[in-house]
Amino acid sequence: MEIALEKLEFNRNRKCITLCPCGKDNSDGKFVPYIGFENKGYCHSCGETFLPFGKFTMPEQLPVYGTKSCEVSFIKEEIALQSMSKYSRNTFYLWLVELFGENTAIDLCKRYRIGSSNHWDNRGANIFWYCDSKGMYHSGKIMLYGKNGRRVKKPFDHCNWVHSVSKLSNFKFIQCFYGEHLLSMPENLDKSIIIVESEKTAIVASVYFPDVLWIACGGATGLTENKCSVLKGRNVVLYPDIGKFELWNGKAEYLRKICASVKVSDYLERQASEEDKQGGFDIADYLIQFPVSNFIASNKKSEEQSNLSIERTYSPEPFSMESFSFPEFELPKKFKCYEKYEGVVL
Repeated sequence: MEIALEKLEFNRNRKCITLCPCGKDNSDGKFVPYIGFENKGYCHSCGETFLPFGKFTMPEQLPVYGTKSCEVSFIKEEIALQSMSKYSRNTFYLWLVELFGENTAIDLCKRYRIGSSNHWDNRGANIFWYCDSKGMYHSGKIMLYGKNGRRVKKPFDHCNWVHSVSKLSNFKFIQCFYGEHLLSMPENLDKSIIIVESEKTAIVASVYFPDVLWIACGGATGLTENKCSVLKGRNVVLYPDIGKFELWNGKAEYLRKICASVKVSDYLERQASEEDKQGGFDIADYLIQFPVSNFIASNKKSEEQSNLSIERTYSPEPFSMESFSFPEFELPKKFKCYEKYEGVVL
């Protein structure tokens, strides 16, 4: 029996389905089933829609008829700036302090525009502000992390958006890259760009590899053409999480039309054990197992600059896109307390 598309409705109880039709576990609610179906719906993990009469991959943009396009809405800058304080009870900030020290943690909060939020009963939530290359704030992702640097997902996933919790009327939210505002800064114009899924990964990796620019797309399916237009003429490396290499390799085809160069790293796919692949870790889960000193050493160009300048212990030559690859350190036998970051797709 054929069912009209307009009559299909999503079931809000995502976790009523154990497995996504793509075979992935649905304990995190990534698969949204249609009402009346157990194996039909949309999977945020693989980015595919499964219809009663077949399946197809969702296009980047869906055609809209009979309506006028709406302008993008923005959050006032002063609201974002007001949130960039009270870090003493921001658990994500405190985790950064534990990893890198107070000075680096404060610098990261300023550079990546990390705010604090009283959402969820003053438990120390943070805000990842999505600010574009023109300095406009699209919104902020509110998230709650535990003292161990992992997201709080029980009894529910603590993740929301500023425009949503503020109940702003007629707010037209279009997501940009996280860290996109860094692209237009003079000191970053010649830097190569590394794109990862999660905000946390971009922030952490920037400490270990400061000579390249780290930004995040906010999830496995967040690498859209609309976002990527800002990367025109830049050198780009994509670092997908485990299991997302093929998906991002396909996305790279569009980027190659507009970027100076594009590479997709399969480092995690090659190096991770089967056990770790099941855990679904990303670069940050790997990096924090090593001290920053393993990656960065004092620059010996002059004694006066020895405490200010740094150079890679593994790469004495200047950075170049053709030679860039993630350092081939041996993976630890077992990762400590890692958990895959799962971006939110609105």
